[in-house]
Amino acid sequence: MRYLLLVFLMCLFTSVAFATTQLEEQIIYNGERRDMSSRPLELYFNENHPRPREFDGYGYSGSSCWRGYIGEWKIENDFLYLERLLHCYGDDEDEIPLSMVFKEDKPPIKAIWYTGELKLPEGRRLLANIHEKDIIITVKNGQMVSERMVDNKEKCATRSELDVLMNGGLEYSCKEDWKWLDARLIRTVELGKQFVTRGVLLAPSRRKQPVLMIPCTPTTPREEIPIQHLPEDFSDEDFRFVEICAQLEINNGDYLLYVDWIRILEFKETIHHPSFKAPPNVEPVWPCIDHGRKEMDN
Repeated sequence: MRYLLLVFLMCLFTSVAFATTQLEEQIIYNGERRDMSSRPLELYFNENHPRPREFDGYGYSGSSCWRGYIGEWKIENDFLYLERLLHCYGDDEDEIPLSMVFKEDKPPIKAIWYTGELKLPEGRRLLANIHEKDIIITVKNGQMVSERMVDNKEKCATRSELDVLMNGGLEYSCKEDWKWLDARLIRTVELGKQFVTRGVLLAPSRRKQPVLMIPCTPTTPREEIPIQHLPEDFSDEDFRFVEICAQLEINNGDYLLYVDWIRILEFKETIHHPSFKAPPNVEPVWPCIDHGRKEMDN
């Protein structure tokens, strides 16, 4: 029962954070129809090209299509073209008129406004909407400049699906200073020494004691570290991504955290430090195995 409650809270939190895995765009590349994670049309909208209000209504029936459409694209003669727009949850013939966005141009529309990268997933799914590999196509003013292949397996090995959903992908925020310890290394800290770490706070409103939870990853199990003390001014919430300053103590052989201060993480702030390495001789398992499930079910 407690495990089901946790799953519910996770789903609720990621939905509120708009972190739901989104429906992919479609693209014809090298004669093959493929999924595409990038959304080039979003860069077209600005003050001179306002986003159609109707798009907000087209995505109403589910959280996996906030943009309100699915674009169908092609790369032909090294140029990116938009061929048509489809309703998020309709069939292959349920089109949105391109004239709603491009008043005078007729399809296919050359995407001269787009400069950036196109990401085409390849291989099996590992975490959230992350696959084994990505074909990355660099585009400048609509023209294809280069192509490369990115292998995601090593990046995924120490990241949790929950964190990837919360952050919208595998890339770390450039604003991070990384002056904090990965929570999976807490037990290496000297007792009584102050340190900063991150995790998921499961507060005491539905349990006897609050805990700092570290979600399972393909190479590390799920963990819970009991919290002996929380700051008095911290509001009692069920499920939060947090950064804490704490001290480690031991009571009857069990590790406990004494929290001095706590901060709620913002979108794009990760709970997994990039310096953390996968344990040696551990083969990744996708999806990761939650070794804490039995304990929570009891």
